[in-house]
Amino acid sequence: MTCSFRGYAALISTLIVCATLSSLAFGAGMSAYLARLSVLEAEYKALSRSHAYSCTQVALFELSADWNYRPREGGDEVLLTPHTSCRITSVIAEGSYVTVRTTGEHGRFYTELEFRLEERRTSRPPFLMLFFREI
Repeated sequence: MTCSFRGYAALISTLIVCATLSSLAFGAGMSAYLARLSVLEAEYKALSRSHAYSCTQVALFELSADWNYRPREGGDEVLLTPHTSCRITSVIAEGSYVTVRTTGEHGRFYTELEFRLEERRTSRPPFLMLFFREI
């Protein structure tokens, strides 16, 4: 009985080359997938920020109509579209100053904005925005 090992080296070389190319293709595909996921997360965060900013505009409108505006306990929910909303969480008055906090949410991304106003009865608009920041 004779044993022949012809072709063994070629077979092993082919398997090694296939495994190397497969791992390179998997790595490149995974890298592209993770890059797309990162862009999507940034987009969702931007959407939550724009929702909170929309509530900021609603709060400014409410305060320009009535300087004594205060949201209900737990905040006033503002419906932006049939499927999205934001919340005016607090309006805190301290003399002629008012601090307002709003929140926006999109998916699992959350943004809270805070701004501070000073009442100006003699000018138009009736208030001056002192600062605006994300918490």
